Amino acid sequence: MLIEVLNKYQPQDEFEENDKKLMLKAYQLFKEELFYRFPYFHFTVSAVIFNEDFTKVLFMYHKIYQSYAWVGGHMDGSKNLKENLLKEVLEETGLEKVSFVKDEPISIEILPVFLHKKDNKAVSSHKHYNISYALRASEKDKLINNDAESE
Repeated sequence: MLIEVLNKYQPQDEFEENDKKLMLKAYQLFKEELFYRFPYFHFTVSAVIFNEDFTKVLFMYHKIYQSYAWVGGHMDGSKNLKENLLKEVLEETGLEKVSFVKDEPISIEILPVFLHKKDNKAVSSHKHYNISYALRASEKDKLINNDAESE
C-alpha cells in the first residue's frame, strides 16, 4: 500500500523530507481521492529504466510537457504502486520484461504540472505527488511508441 511505502521511505535530503510530510498530510486529509485525478494534487508513479549493465537510460519525449521524461503516470484508482507502474511501462514503451532494481522507491518528489490540454480538454495547473522506482530492461526487447503521449 502506498502509505506503507511512504512511511517506510527514508528521505535523501531535506526536500524529500518536506515532500514526504506533505504527501502524508494530504493523504490524511483526502485519502482515496488522491488515487484518482483530484484536481489540486494526486499520486503518480514513475520509473527510471536502465539497460542490463546500467550504461543507458530510457527516456521518452513527452508531448504535453515538451521535454524528455522518465516513464510513468497516474494511479487512476489503483492503490498498488508497482502493479500500476508496470502497466504504465507497458502502455508507454511496450516493454513487458522489466525488473525492479530494488523493492523500495529511489525517490519521491512533488512535481508541478502546468495548465495544458489533454484530449482537447483544459487541465488546470496541479501537482503530482510522485513515487519513483528504478527498473531494468533488456535492450533487445522491442520498444513501441505511444503516439498519444510521447515520441
